[in-house]
Amino acid sequence: MKRNSRDMKRLMIYTICALTTLLTGCFKDYEERYLFSENRIEFEDAVTNGNTSGKTFPILGPIPAETGKYKFRVNMTGAHSDQDRIIPFRIVPEETTAVEGRDYAFPHGRDFVIPANSSFGYIEVELLPDGSGMPTLVLELLPRDDMKVLDRYHKIGLRFLYQLTKPDPDKIQHINDIISYSDFLIGAHSNQNIGNFVDFNTLNVYVRAGAEVNSQHIDVGLMNGSTTGMNFLMPGSTAWSSWSGWGTIPATWPHLNTGEIMRVIDPDQGELDMFQNASSVADLLAIHGYFSATLSTRPGYNATNDGPAMRIRHLTPGQLVIVYSADRKNVTVMRIKSTVPANTGEIVVDVKTGQFDPDNRIKTDLLTLEELNTTRPNGLVDLAGINSYGFDNAQTTMERTSTDFAYLWSSSSNANFIAMNNTGFSGWASINNIVTTWSTAERNPGTFVQLSNPTAAEILTAARITNRAQLIDAYNQAEADVASRPGYNATNDGPSSRVREIKAGSVIYFKSGSSGRDLYSVMIVRSLNTASPRRMELLIKSDLN
Repeated sequence: MKRNSRDMKRLMIYTICALTTLLTGCFKDYEERYLFSENRIEFEDAVTNGNTSGKTFPILGPIPAETGKYKFRVNMTGAHSDQDRIIPFRIVPEETTAVEGRDYAFPHGRDFVIPANSSFGYIEVELLPDGSGMPTLVLELLPRDDMKVLDRYHKIGLRFLYQLTKPDPDKIQHINDIISYSDFLIGAHSNQNIGNFVDFNTLNVYVRAGAEVNSQHIDVGLMNGSTTGMNFLMPGSTAWSSWSGWGTIPATWPHLNTGEIMRVIDPDQGELDMFQNASSVADLLAIHGYFSATLSTRPGYNATNDGPAMRIRHLTPGQLVIVYSADRKNVTVMRIKSTVPANTGEIVVDVKTGQFDPDNRIKTDLLTLEELNTTRPNGLVDLAGINSYGFDNAQTTMERTSTDFAYLWSSSSNANFIAMNNTGFSGWASINNIVTTWSTAERNPGTFVQLSNPTAAEILTAARITNRAQLIDAYNQAEADVASRPGYNATNDGPSSRVREIKAGSVIYFKSGSSGRDLYSVMIVRSLNTASPRRMELLIKSDLN
């Protein structure tokens, strides 16, 4: 029992010592702040909030900039005065990223007042509407002869959030129906001082929180990958989950714009001049059409990195980037000037962008085909609607008389386009067995003209077509000139109801020969995969009168 008693006494002594040490620390902190007879000042928020990691003071927020203002309460220890006390403070420049006059202002100057017979005053910060990103402001209380500061509580930071960064109006050029802007700055995904989501119609750049509530306006986001460098993604891309914490975008955004992006590595001077000289939406659409035809055949082409797709990778200076969206009715071309490839990095581009009105041009769309067989769903083509389908969806006379041609593959002649009245279907017995059940009136005739290995001028002619008159003129010119082109082969190139040896980059014109179907079309073959199912990507312009 005596031994147990001694142990208990020892435990009590240890406990009392520990409590004494703890209380001494608490009392010391209390004394430092409240037991002074002299006047000392502190930020209330510095007392009630822990220090931000790596800092000796707290950084509050972020708070929405649209709040308009923020007040810091400053406490004073010691005796009251019967007069107002005017106390200075300063901005800590090495900790502050916000810009005075753009992001914030002090409506009452760089002093604040502790009123007579009071123990506290306020520093008011006005948050200005034209700021950008997520800047930080850090303030420090300054002593005066009759007023000291409490060292651990004399600094405070505030981070405030702007949903978007607006373009500098002095740098915007309106050229006819497009906007041109030099040195356009876009942040990477962790650079919320700038923002990483772009609205090309306004050139506003949104931070993530701003993009979420303005998703209908977002064309692309800039993301940096550890192995893929700088990436552009459209909201409708399925690749957001490649970045931790960003995969929720497709599920949580109310609107996901789609379209396509192309990356052009090592553009030649002529291609750079196309961008430099572009002065209209028609010019930008022509650039889109030109690279639609040439991208997949360029040296070093990589579909994963270069597109056309809703994500492109490895953006570096000197490249051209083309963004096209039917959802947004806009087309944008950028020349990359510089990049800082980091999560907090940025990209600087020269950009030209404009909106098109689908009602003021002939029907234009992208179409994917696969070689026709008896069951495949997208080897028959209706050029008026720019649709593809299979025999299962060509059962009625209306469906059949809307069908202009079939896409077939042969081991000897590779990719073929065949008008429905052509007898060449006999080379594919199972398909011929179906086609021959169609009546003569259901099998539309038509004439193709193929420009194999087209020149840049021939591609641009097709890409610039916006109306029916231009389309008819281009068809007639191609029909007249095709036989004199280098490497011409009548069997392959027409004019005929069948063309063969179609390759990526080919430009193919078509005229329907069916009475009551006054249709013209031009097709630019964007890509062709020769492995089954021989997927082909087309840019098509058509007009049915």
